[in-house]
Amino acid sequence: MADQRILKGELCLPDTPYPPLVVGSHGLEGSRFSAKQQVLSRLLPENGIAFFRFDHRGCGDSQGDFIKDTSLEKRTRDFVAAVTYVLGLNMTSRNLGVFGSSMGGATCINAWQTLEETFGRLCGGFCVRPRSKAAPFKIFPHKVRKPDRICRYRFSKKTCCSI
Repeated sequence: MADQRILKGELCLPDTPYPPLVVGSHGLEGSRFSAKQQVLSRLLPENGIAFFRFDHRGCGDSQGDFIKDTSLEKRTRDFVAAVTYVLGLNMTSRNLGVFGSSMGGATCINAWQTLEETFGRLCGGFCVRPRSKAAPFKIFPHKVRKPDRICRYRFSKKTCCSI
């Protein structure tokens, strides 16, 4: 719950006891069912990492009005409330990572300091697509290429912050 709004979400757990946790924040008009969120909800648990995805207020199945309730500050409060709730379940460790795309990325950055002050160090990283050897886009203005592969970021004690 954030600011008296009920937020809907899903915690995807691996078979590992007290796994590290990544919390995802979707983009402006997205939901917890966006393609990236769905891929991470499968890939992270397969690799021993819990993933929590939720709908910000006014999006998906969460309470609120999209027009009235959408701002970076409110989404940041939603995100901090979601992290606080999931960690309070004591089903994961406090090794925490954040994921966001588009406005979700801005939300993660905005929430970072509050989360570090409350829960300790966070794990951060980013994924990039390798440069394509295809001709520049201007030659093919009628086509939009989809990424040819998914970039996977694997977390381990060497790549993730120790808490």
